[in-house]
Amino acid sequence: MAKPKLKLLATKFAVWKTGKETPTGDLKVFALIAEENVNTVIGSREQSLPDALEKSDDWCAIKLDTVLDMSESGILNAVTAPLAAAGISILAISSFDTDYLFVGNDDIGKAIEALRAAGYELSDEGAG
Repeated sequence: MAKPKLKLLATKFAVWKTGKETPTGDLKVFALIAEENVNTVIGSREQSLPDALEKSDDWCAIKLDTVLDMSESGILNAVTAPLAAAGISILAISSFDTDYLFVGNDDIGKAIEALRAAGYELSDEGAG
């Protein structure tokens, strides 16, 4: 498969750690990961989740801007390898159709440089 096109999403995200029974209320949730004893919630950093145990609120998201076939392998590894080589920590989320890479706001410029240097085309959702 050819290298997927990437898109920097305009939304800035937060990641919350909540108790298993913590209600998300009116929070517009991007992703919810239900683990055995806690939940991880990802949503816009402009929102509030007052009962959260922890919050990290400075994340940008890069979307693999293509529909991936679930039988394909190695795509996420190939995209994250340049980031790992540059010492950039990520949080990866996979959906049915594609993958998302969450990168700390302080590292997003370095991440974009590393991906472009590796031959990835990256567009900006916020660019007009």
